[in-house]
Amino acid sequence: MRLDDRYDVLEERVQDASGSLHRGWDAKLGREVCIKRFAGDPHKSPRWRRFVREARVLATVRQQGLPELFDVRDEGDKPYMVLAALSGVSLRAHVDEHGPLSLTAAKTLISQLCEVLGAAHRVGVVHRDVRPEFVFIDGSEVSLVGFGRALGQGSPGTYSDVSEMVRVSPYVAPEVVLGAPADPRSDVYGIAAVGYFAMTGKDPFDTAGASIGVALGLINNQPPPRVEGPPAVADALQGAMAKRLENRPSTTAQLRRGLVRSSTTAPASQGGPASELPVGLVLEGKYRVLGEIGRGGTSVVVLAEDQKLQRLVAIKVLKGGDVARVERFVDEARAMAAVRHPNVVSVHALIAHEERPMIVMEHIPGRSVADLLEQGRAPLEDAVVILDQTAAGLAAVHDAGITHRDVKPSNVLVGPAFRVALADFGLVERETPSSGKLWGTPGYIAPERLAGTEERDLAARVDLYSLGVMAYELLTGQLPFEASDPAKLTEAQLAGNVIPPSQRGAPAGFDALVLSALAVDPKERITSATRFRAELAQAAKDAFGGSESARILAVGLRASTREVLDLAMDRPGLASTELHAVSRGEDAIKAMESDRFDVVVVGSELQDWRCVELAAWIRAVRAEPPPMMVVTHDALSLDLQELDALGVRGCLRSPIEVGVLVANLRRLLRRSL
Repeated sequence: MRLDDRYDVLEERVQDASGSLHRGWDAKLGREVCIKRFAGDPHKSPRWRRFVREARVLATVRQQGLPELFDVRDEGDKPYMVLAALSGVSLRAHVDEHGPLSLTAAKTLISQLCEVLGAAHRVGVVHRDVRPEFVFIDGSEVSLVGFGRALGQGSPGTYSDVSEMVRVSPYVAPEVVLGAPADPRSDVYGIAAVGYFAMTGKDPFDTAGASIGVALGLINNQPPPRVEGPPAVADALQGAMAKRLENRPSTTAQLRRGLVRSSTTAPASQGGPASELPVGLVLEGKYRVLGEIGRGGTSVVVLAEDQKLQRLVAIKVLKGGDVARVERFVDEARAMAAVRHPNVVSVHALIAHEERPMIVMEHIPGRSVADLLEQGRAPLEDAVVILDQTAAGLAAVHDAGITHRDVKPSNVLVGPAFRVALADFGLVERETPSSGKLWGTPGYIAPERLAGTEERDLAARVDLYSLGVMAYELLTGQLPFEASDPAKLTEAQLAGNVIPPSQRGAPAGFDALVLSALAVDPKERITSATRFRAELAQAAKDAFGGSESARILAVGLRASTREVLDLAMDRPGLASTELHAVSRGEDAIKAMESDRFDVVVVGSELQDWRCVELAAWIRAVRAEPPPMMVVTHDALSLDLQELDALGVRGCLRSPIEVGVLVANLRRLLRRSL
């Protein structure tokens, strides 16, 4: 095929997010070139913006290892760009044919990739999609292509559109897959992942054939793999593939220095010190251990894949102990299994290995509230949403006749779509208070437990006190009681002299709720978790100041939900927001094509499409889609990890309260505006 009577398009070399690269021939100048052809209709496809952006990147960055841009033809229905000839073969093809690279060759490749991407970073561009197919090697020379997903540093952006959701690349950094802002450390991750492939011939994570949910879970949660070789190299690559941006080298130059740093430190074991279960072990014929993800005083938590159901699970392993400890561990499993609620971690099974009991649980990728609090006081919107969902889970626990007895930020998880779940029932009691030792976390233990005056009929209120402590911490960034030693802390809690949250920066409307939850006398404390939720929603109604001008698209909402949404739009926190409502997914797509919206709210009355289909299409029609929120009566039926990957950033269980809806919408608008 000849383009514009000049460029001959020959065999395809590789496809990326914006088109296909071909070997080509410039008949006018008599030289070999590389031709990038756009895939799709430039008037309709969201990939068109990627194609234009890539051309601008290649025109801006001058660096050995990046093909020079010769020509761009963006008019007409078949746009293309002409680049310098691409010599050699892809790293993927080379390794498939010849096997992994030598250590020296791999380090050279990584070093050159660092130089190439360092040049891109200096002009504010992040590649976001480094992988073996886009790395071409010719002897010792390395070239990088595939800038179809490149963005400016700090820009949020989607990773996939509908046609690309079949497989998630195991080389892409977790924050990129989830649509969070990327910076040079995202490419540091990609370079390290490609380096791992170059040295081992294996993908860093086995996502082949996995569902989207499992693939995302592997990338986001499975410990980074470790190469066999010099400790300095293994340490550098493994550290560069850390899950969190802040734990990776900050620049490609820093990664390159790490590769040449001498070290005599022995490689760390895959599972950490004294790992309880070896990686690769298959339990009960179906749970394949992937690595350790948590460790406490009495137990270890490992990540595993349920090979039959194709999902990730967390397995809590008891380290050992006497009969009483084993019995308590089994009680924990039974207590968790008795509660089925979206805001409580689910238990799948109780199994044993070498006579040690293990709890197979739902795996919730994300962070604990304690992790979030390390960054300081939570935004008010986040605090309200976290407390509302925690109280909802706690209400379900109490309805089952169970007292948790260890409610605290580290036992509350925040997962995909900002789902909050109560975890770790290791101190659980059914119906009656314990008469044994005082277990718990200092500062969160209720005064009646400290004083030994706990009453059976008021057992659930010890959890409400702990919830009050957590509420105080979320709203103010400080604990209500702080002391230099446990004895003084206990004395302060029993005295009960609490500084009102409003004197530490929280809105005054929350004072009554928090102080009631922190009452020393359980009889004066708020009566239930359900009541806590109601008063929280009431306080949140008018807690937020005026909002910036924004537009919300509502799709398929029940009449009752629409009424609550209309009421929420009248509150001060959403007073400047406009609402556009439709009942069908098809109408939503038409609205998105012609207008701009800052948040999309999807309800359970969506008539023509499933929620996941609508989310995928919104990503397809908008290059930078707005965050979405789902309102449903059956949150347990949704794959929130898959929806999160498609841009869903919140999930509400109906019926909903006005104040909680305001907080959720404000949280999403904060991400969008």
